[in-house]
Amino acid sequence: YLLPGATDSRHFEHLSALGTLRFAPAVLSRAQLAGIHGRNERLAVEDFTRGLDFYERLVRACGDDDAAAAAAPRSSSGA
Repeated sequence: YLLPGATDSRHFEHLSALGTLRFAPAVLSRAQLAGIHGRNERLAVEDFTRGLDFYERLVRACGDDDAAAAAAPRSSSGA
């Protein structure tokens, strides 16, 4: 599962053998980082749109058999 942040992700760990990926596809300034979960938390529209684009590409790549095969973990035994 892919969840932005760690707040609720611990509740989904059991759903995937690979665990839960915890990140947000955004480049934040120090001021924005300091404001996370604050009273005036915000994200620029451009950054939000960039995040949506990232998630769309990620989901499409996961549905692509060639991309999924390339990303699959390989056996350490060489088999």
